[in-house]
Amino acid sequence: MATHADLISLQGGAHLLLAVAGYNLARFQLADVPGRTRVRRLLGGVGQVIVPAVVWIAVVALVSGKYSWSTALLVNNAVPGDGRWNEQWQFWFLEAMVWSTVGIAALLAVRPIDRLERRHPWAFATCVLAIALTARLALTGIEAEGVDRYSVAVVFWCIALGWVIARADSVGKRVAVSIAAIVATVGFFGQPEREAVVIAGVLLLVWVPHLRIPRALVPAVRLLAAASLFIYLTHWVVYPAWEQSAPIVGTVLSVAVGVAAWYAYRAARGLVRGRRATQDPDVPVGARSSSG
Repeated sequence: MATHADLISLQGGAHLLLAVAGYNLARFQLADVPGRTRVRRLLGGVGQVIVPAVVWIAVVALVSGKYSWSTALLVNNAVPGDGRWNEQWQFWFLEAMVWSTVGIAALLAVRPIDRLERRHPWAFATCVLAIALTARLALTGIEAEGVDRYSVAVVFWCIALGWVIARADSVGKRVAVSIAAIVATVGFFGQPEREAVVIAGVLLLVWVPHLRIPRALVPAVRLLAAASLFIYLTHWVVYPAWEQSAPIVGTVLSVAVGVAAWYAYRAARGLVRGRRATQDPDVPVGARSSSG
C-alpha cells in the first residue's frame, strides 16, 4: 500500500503474500480434520473475503463508476482485455486468492483425492506446485509480462509454493523447496529487485519458524493484520489525492480509513448476528449471549 502511494518503492510483496496465504491455508484450513470440514473451512475463508470485497467494490462502482461489474464480482480474469494494467486489475490479489482456494476446495471435495493428499502431503503439494509451474510456463514462458503476472492461472504457483513450504518437515525438504522457490522466481518479473523481495520473504518463511517482535508493537501489529483486507480494499480511493503532494499523508490516511472500515464491518456483522439470534426461537438463551 505504501508503494502504491509512492511513499516507498518495494515491489514483490503481493506475490510473497500469496505464498504466505498458501502456507497458512495448508497449516490451518487443510489440517487433519474430516474432508467435509476441510472444504467448509476453505469455502468459509473465501466467504470472509468475498462478502466485504464485493460489497465495497460494488458501492464504489455505483458511486463513481470506477469499476466494472466483473471487477465487483471478482471475475475480472474472465474478461478479455488488451493485456495492459488498468483500474480493473487493482483487486487481482483477491481474485487470485479466492479462485485458487475455490479450486483447491473443489479438488479436495473428491474423496479419493482428499485421501491421497492426507497419505502423501509432501508429494501431493509438490505435484500441485509442479503442475502450477508447468501451466505458468506454458502460458507465459519464464517471464510474465503485462497483466499476465497478476492472472489467477499464472500466479497460482505462489500459493502452491506456500503449500509446499508448510509440508516441508525436514531439512532436506526445506532445502529442496528453497531451491524451487529461487528457480521459480528468478526471471518471473524481469526485475531482479522485485524477485529478490519474493525470494527473501519465501526463504524467511522456510527457515525462520518464529519471528520475535517487541511486546509494545504487538497490539499495533495485530490491529494491522486484522484490518489488512479493509486497508487493501479502501486505500485505492484514499491515497490518490495525496500521491503527488504528500504520500506520507496518503499512506497514514489509507491505514486509518481501512481500520475504521474494519471496525464498521465488525459492528455491522455483530448487529446482524444479534438480530438473527433474537429472532430465532430455537436458539437457547445461553447461546445467544455467548454468540455476541
